[in-house]
Amino acid sequence: MVVHMHSASGFSTLTALAVAEAGATAIDSALSPFAGGASQPPTETLVGALRGTERATGLDLPLLSDLAEHFHKVLDHYRPLLNLRALQTDPGILLHQVPGGMFSNLLSQLTEQEATGRLAEVLEEIPRVRADLGYPPLVTPTSQIVGIQAVMNVLAGGRYRQVTKEVRDYVRGLYGTPPGPLDPALRARILAETPGIHGRPADSLEPELAQAIAGVRALVPSADTAEALSYGLFPEVYRRYRASRDAGIDDTVLTTAALGILGALRRPSSPPPGRALAPAPDGDGGPLPWAFAGRSQLQNQRRWLDAGRRRARH
Repeated sequence: MVVHMHSASGFSTLTALAVAEAGATAIDSALSPFAGGASQPPTETLVGALRGTERATGLDLPLLSDLAEHFHKVLDHYRPLLNLRALQTDPGILLHQVPGGMFSNLLSQLTEQEATGRLAEVLEEIPRVRADLGYPPLVTPTSQIVGIQAVMNVLAGGRYRQVTKEVRDYVRGLYGTPPGPLDPALRARILAETPGIHGRPADSLEPELAQAIAGVRALVPSADTAEALSYGLFPEVYRRYRASRDAGIDDTVLTTAALGILGALRRPSSPPPGRALAPAPDGDGGPLPWAFAGRSQLQNQRRWLDAGRRRARH
């Protein structure tokens, strides 16, 4: 069992130790420069806490310390892109129940709207929207559905003056049967505009692979099926990725760094006898998907940061 958590409430390290003792096979963590807040618990802390126990990871703590020192410098370079609120511990999560990943997304949305001063209103609105939608779990994708609608309710000057497509689809049944009853007025309003569905949601979907292949090949004639899937799932993200790649950004340094770190972390010293808590295995021994996802995000951030610095100089 692989356990994933965020550190926003301050409970993540305690939780990590508890699930390790309960038999988890892997725990998602982050090197200390990038840990805490909306991120994961620090890797070094967990390695140190489990050292000498039957769940010891066998990872090299001095090596992790060297890696952390390097990434402290990387963090300094990208610090202007960070939202400090997302890096802080917020025990208020115990009251408003907004998980760390969702919290960082909310901050990003409010920052784009220059409305971070209204965060408290959004946090108060989220439980109300969740109740209106029958208490869906605050995990992807329903956390984004609830969060975005809450932001719109606050910024639009009235509740449900604007209703997102995702909320409409949710009420219509395209995300399955809600856990609880929907707000009657909201449900009646949406279903009066677009009828709901009956039966299995996937049965009402049109085949999309051929359309995705045609769409991605209009951008990149040589695109393969994997790229078509990326385009079909995240068309705007894929367009930005292609624009960044076509701009000629050299990502070989980031690729080398990611693979080097993975290689180092996969050569742990011998763990003591007992059940070792090891990194989650990769199917073919190759790089894990998060390495490439992180690399893509870093190269986009580097482009934005460099563009901002050029504008500042002029």
